[in-house]
Amino acid sequence: MASPPRTVEIADPGGISPPEERRANLNLKQEDVRRWLAVGLMAIFAVEILVSLYIMATGSKETWPDLKELLAMILGPTVALVGSATGFYFGTKADGRDKE
Repeated sequence: MASPPRTVEIADPGGISPPEERRANLNLKQEDVRRWLAVGLMAIFAVEILVSLYIMATGSKETWPDLKELLAMILGPTVALVGSATGFYFGTKADGRDKE
């Protein structure tokens, strides 16, 4: 009868990385998401401004009061979102919390 081996070799767990590497990957992914949110909100804001300028340039003066009301409803929340997102994005970069 053969005796059992005294040492047991454990195979490579495959795909499991050390905690430091996972934390670095998570920080990179969070940075990408922050960047895309900021860029996306800025793009929405730019489209709103460009469309309103186009309507002002091509529309008649009778449409301006309606456009003014529409812009008052739409631009306020958009400016708040863009300001919050970009403030958070640049605030975390300056604070250094994205490097933890």
